[in-house]
Amino acid sequence: MCILVLVIRRLNKTGSFQDNDMVHAGKGERLAVKIQAAGKGLLLLNAAGNEGNKDWKKISFPADAEHIITVGSVDENKVLSDFSSVGPTADGRIKPDVVALGSKVAVMNEYGSVSVSWGTSFSTPILAGVVACLWQALPGMTNTDMIGLMKKQGDRYAHPDTAYGFGIPDVLNVLENITHTVLTKERENRLSLYVTYNRLYINLDPAEISTCHLSIYNGLGQRIMYLSHLSESVEIGHLPKGVYITSVECHGGVQLIGKFIK
Repeated sequence: MCILVLVIRRLNKTGSFQDNDMVHAGKGERLAVKIQAAGKGLLLLNAAGNEGNKDWKKISFPADAEHIITVGSVDENKVLSDFSSVGPTADGRIKPDVVALGSKVAVMNEYGSVSVSWGTSFSTPILAGVVACLWQALPGMTNTDMIGLMKKQGDRYAHPDTAYGFGIPDVLNVLENITHTVLTKERENRLSLYVTYNRLYINLDPAEISTCHLSIYNGLGQRIMYLSHLSESVEIGHLPKGVYITSVECHGGVQLIGKFIK
């Protein structure tokens, strides 16, 4: 699992940061973003921008890229922040995708004190933290699955627009409902694993184990090991210390999920 938060910023004449006011990029640049991030299994969350109360008003590159989550801003009353950039994209797609709290956000300032600030630069990392926790709870999901899930759980999913997108994702609903059904099934098919002397031992029926194949993923969600024919133990001495997720798929499409620490 890997989540990237992208906020394009630049220095103004006073030396402080302000949001970039770039216009829509061409299709080539948007495609480059998609290939570099989504195409590699990464999940990119991008700030919509703070042009909503300015002449331009629109989102800017790369917030208009496909296969990313573009995040706008709302206040504590769930009303769109006046500065939150709006869509659509140049080719007519709905953006932003979703919105999160970006007005009067508690932040640590340069003096080490807690203050409040405004901007999609804050709504984006807030949502990124939520998505990261949810993805950890649902390790079998892909980056595109997570994008679809965030949209579907938005409070405006039935009637999305170019200001709120699909709305505010109801992550609590996901945890209480979707994870209940998905994780219950995973627990029923949970792998029994243990590690000793740099070998990973897998508790499966010896008669079936040879029909299974094994994938091991690191903490970034990258598959770092694959065995097309599984045995009762696997050499893992070459793996660095850490936490790993295993996925074993057997004949008939049964998938077993496990976790081990080396």
